[in-house]
Amino acid sequence: IFLTLTVRNVEGDGLKPAISDMMKGFNRLMKYKRVDKATLGYFRALEITKNHEEDTYHPHFHVLLPVKKSYFTHNYIKQSEWTSLWKKAMKLDYTPIVDIRRVKGK
Repeated sequence: IFLTLTVRNVEGDGLKPAISDMMKGFNRLMKYKRVDKATLGYFRALEITKNHEEDTYHPHFHVLLPVKKSYFTHNYIKQSEWTSLWKKAMKLDYTPIVDIRRVKGK
């Protein structure tokens, strides 16, 4: 599956601490039993886009998660649950945007 995990935009001086917090939050997320039970590992990439109008940065993760065969029948995690888990892992006081998609071969 392909997972995108976001946080709110930050100003330049807040970028380094935001990335540090995201790394810690991601490690917490992957250790949750619910996630560990469903996944086989991950490949994570950090992308940072810039909003030139507001002079802010948008750090976010793109994550490929190989899942166990039983994921779609027994261990499926809904998008809303991924969002709740990411919010909890990041200790956020707002609901972040989380996108989850199934990756299919041709």
